[in-house]
Amino acid sequence: MSCLITMSQKELHRLELIQRIRGGSLTVVEAAALLRLSRSPPQCAV
Repeated sequence: MSCLITMSQKELHRLELIQRIRGGSLTVVEAAALLRLSRSPPQCAV
């Protein structure tokens, strides 16, 4: 039984970065920079 999964280019890029993190060739901080992500301040639950 086969299954076809479709992904956007953005999703494929993120998957590649995750694989590189798992392989040890990229850190989470480096991946975040490549994805242009930043830490957001914690939100207080009210």
